[in-house]
This record gives sequence, structure tokens and C-alpha cells, in this order.
Amino acid sequence: MTKAAVIAFSARIASGKSTVSAAVAEGLGWPRAGFGDYLRGLAAIRGLGGARETLQELGASLIRDSLEQFCLSVLNSAGWEPGEGIVLDGIRHVQTLNTLRNIVAPMPVLLIYLDVPEVLRGERLRERGISESVAELHERHSTERQVMDALPSIADFRIDASAPLISVQAEIVAWIHATLSE
Repeated sequence: MTKAAVIAFSARIASGKSTVSAAVAEGLGWPRAGFGDYLRGLAAIRGLGGARETLQELGASLIRDSLEQFCLSVLNSAGWEPGEGIVLDGIRHVQTLNTLRNIVAPMPVLLIYLDVPEVLRGERLRERGISESVAELHERHSTERQVMDALPSIADFRIDASAPLISVQAEIVAWIHATLSE
């Protein structure tokens, strides 16, 4: 039996976080929540629009106001209850990861980092109508910087997410079961 945990995903823009995290949540039978999803919903309620710049500024303001409350709001958006497993998409700061660990303790929080070759990421950006220069500009924002340097180095598991989704899902779910069964 696999014990409950928070399975958190991090990766650069257009790396497949939402797709992979949704597939993993389905494979585990756990709910899924996303920091980006939460921000898009909140921005819509506030009439702010959904531009990435707007969402980045909204996220930064929520972090300044109370990172703990921001994390709790994202968890609650999926109906999470203490002690239940959940998959979280969109970890962008070490501080967010640490805050989540404090909130859900003693339950483990496992960070999965998705690596994607630049060529594939570039294709995904173009499919979304985002130029690589605009993506680079977005990645210089305070909400993205740690995604490229700090988070990959502390991830519990890194995976090349360029393989077919079913393979990526299977490898991650197998790793989670093995890790949480130890």
C-alpha cells in the first residue's frame, strides 16, 4: 500500500507540467491542483485577465502577503484534506516547497522535476504562440528564476519528459509507489 504524500511538479515553461501531473494524478487516483490553475481562477474572479505577466505579478503578491495562505488556498482548491495524497503542479520556489512541507508534515512532499530538450520546448512554445525570446523574458521574473537553478538540484526525482506521456506517467507512478512503500 502506498502511503499518502504531496507529489509536487516543477519544470520550465512549456515542459508539460500540467499534462504530466494530470496523468500522474489519474494514475494514482489522487486529486490534482495547480498553482497556475489557482492563479488563473483568481485572476478571472478579480477581472484581471490571464496574461502570464498578470499571473506572475498576482502570484508574487500572494507570496508577499502570505506564502502559507497561498499554498493552503491551492491545496483547498482541490478539496484536499490533511493526510490525503495530492498532486501539485507548478512549484516555482524553494520557499514554496518548504512551506508545503511544513503545512502537510509529517506527510512527505516529493518534488519531481521534468527535463525537456530545448528543441521540444521550443516547439511547444510555438504551438502556444509564444516566442522563445518572450519565454526568456518571462523566465527572468522572480516567479520563475528558481525553476531553472535551485529546484532541479533539490528534486527528489528528475525525468526526461520528452518520452510518450504513457511512459513518463508509468515511470513516475512506479517511482512514487517504490519510494512511498519503503
